[in-house]
Amino acid sequence: MNGALKFWAILLARGISTAMLIACMGCSEKKTIDYEETSERFTIGSSLKDPRTLKCGYEELVDLTVGSVSKKAFIKYQNDVDGYLRARKSDARGKVFEAKAAYEANLLYKKIRDGDRVLTTAAEGDPSHPADNLLWREGSIIGRYQLKSTKNSDSIVKFVSDPKYTAKYANEIIITHPGTFLEVLLRLEKKKQRGTLAPQWKCVDDAIEKGRLSNYIFPGHEVPSYEDAQKKADEVIRRQFEKARLEYGP
Repeated sequence: MNGALKFWAILLARGISTAMLIACMGCSEKKTIDYEETSERFTIGSSLKDPRTLKCGYEELVDLTVGSVSKKAFIKYQNDVDGYLRARKSDARGKVFEAKAAYEANLLYKKIRDGDRVLTTAAEGDPSHPADNLLWREGSIIGRYQLKSTKNSDSIVKFVSDPKYTAKYANEIIITHPGTFLEVLLRLEKKKQRGTLAPQWKCVDDAIEKGRLSNYIFPGHEVPSYEDAQKKADEVIRRQFEKARLEYGP
């Protein structure tokens, strides 16, 4: 059984309703989302020519998205690589998540001969942009994603219900790891079975129904797991630190 089928089988086995599966799946169609207008870079409909993301192999894209070790950071941690690993663990995992999700989606788009591609804003020169990944088609931005690398389903609930976050990321689709998304779905279904949803869970339900919260970018293909992203992040951080040692060390 492949990953996608296994995911839906788990949901059915745990009592998630068929209607909810259909609402969450959307495997064969591209959703149309209404976005708010903004003056920032990478707006929906804006032009982006010759994306750097698409010139990179996998390892190069990961390195470009994660970022290199600064001289200041190397001097601080030159005798404590494990300390540097701990300091960058969460941030690097998130960046690996962005790069890996983009790269895998692009392989699938190529496989079906679709012209859509996924970019990372870090590779395109803006690592602090509200969007982590962009959906790109024929020179234009047509979608934006904010990727949340966490095991904490409460943080996802807060992210799609707290006005502080919903306002900041009004133009992004929120993507999280399959395991975290599954936990959100299970909790939501239990709350539905008990009766009226609390306001924050109404927001979660609405976000899923409207395609603003998901566990995939390429339709029906799960984004990487938390564990896969963390494993790769640890590897990348250590490799980059050794590269910095050659550049900045005695």
